[in-house]
Amino acid sequence: MEHKELRTEELYHRCDPESFSFETTADLETLDHFVGQPRAVESLQFGIDIAQEGYNIFALGREGTGKHHLAEKLLKSRAESRETPSDFCYVNNFEESHKPRILKMPAGKGKQLSQDMDKLVEEARNALKAAFENEEYQNRLRGVTHEFQEHQQQAFEELQKKTEEKGLTLMRLPTGFAFAPMKEGQVLPPEEFNKLPEEERKELEEKVQEVQKEAQKIMQKIPIWERETREKVKELNREISSLAVGPLLEELKKKYQDLQAVVEYLEKVEKDILDQLAQKKTLTPGSAEYKIAMDQLLREKLGEPQK
Repeated sequence: MEHKELRTEELYHRCDPESFSFETTADLETLDHFVGQPRAVESLQFGIDIAQEGYNIFALGREGTGKHHLAEKLLKSRAESRETPSDFCYVNNFEESHKPRILKMPAGKGKQLSQDMDKLVEEARNALKAAFENEEYQNRLRGVTHEFQEHQQQAFEELQKKTEEKGLTLMRLPTGFAFAPMKEGQVLPPEEFNKLPEEERKELEEKVQEVQKEAQKIMQKIPIWERETREKVKELNREISSLAVGPLLEELKKKYQDLQAVVEYLEKVEKDILDQLAQKKTLTPGSAEYKIAMDQLLREKLGEPQK
């Protein structure tokens, strides 16, 4: 083959802009076919037609060759002839939080559920805030704690009465309680007690042992009363929470009543909210603890669907 040296003017070809009938290429119609690379087009079409899992398409080529545009065009064309795929939403798994659940939903429903859950979080926060700030709740909570205090007060008053009947006095110490004999309205000092006849000292010691047993019975009841009080507070919190968020969740359940998996998820959401709030002894309105509890419960624990 003969080689010849090219002159500078032969290294490029100048096009006269006046020869074109358009201002810019944006005015031109999009080509329905891909220029050149027929084997690449054929390979892409073959790959797209494989309707099995585990197959992928890797397009490699120089920048500017239009491979991305070609792949997108072929995929869109093929998608138009196929059924719209379902939505898949990852939601919180309340039994195993490290294993999110997947909800399969009709196309478009996933985004709708995500928006509905965002709305639920905001409305539930406001409803719970109003419910726990309500004067009725505060009065009922005080009633429950007052009942516990009355149990204690009544028990110690009865113990004090029995103690005085035996000629003793009940003394409250930083470490607990102590009983001491009385004489003429005053606590009998140890040195005076030791001067008493042995029979009298023995009788007083027996009386002290008797009231100590009574005190022990009361001390054993206190944890029981505390547990009963906690359970009552839990039930109160559960009741108030249910009244606040129940209607909101019922509305959502009706909206998604044709999707059983979503309804089951919403039921678990409701149960978790009630269980978590039942554990709170009290929620002080406006406190940092209250705000943190609400945000953590309704955002992290609840979990929002992510498409």
